[in-house]
Amino acid sequence: MKCFCIFEKTNITDDVRVSQIGFSWYAFLFGPLWGLTNRVLDFSIVWIIFILLTQIIAQETVPGNFFIIVLFCSNLFWGFFGRDLKIQKMLGEQYKPKKLVNAKSTNLALAIYLSEKK
Repeated sequence: MKCFCIFEKTNITDDVRVSQIGFSWYAFLFGPLWGLTNRVLDFSIVWIIFILLTQIIAQETVPGNFFIIVLFCSNLFWGFFGRDLKIQKMLGEQYKPKKLVNAKSTNLALAIYLSEKK
């Protein structure tokens, strides 16, 4: 089973978001592009600029597969910390963590939380 964290907006109890916790294969495979689709825009844009600058510098100065190594390390970072960045963004938007739920899917985690809430 997967572990999900349920968030509610501070002043609005009907605004509920669910975020899975842990390593993300999609974030690992797609890196900052995953961040662009998951509301981590500012960090993703900075990361894309960093990768592009690394590519430009690597072409001019470093022989070999330096850029590939940097890209792999970047995606490894996103795989381990992408969901944490998403959670930090929600905390900055005044969402409060309410409960941790073990479930097979996001929808099931939300259903479990809402059924226990009432």
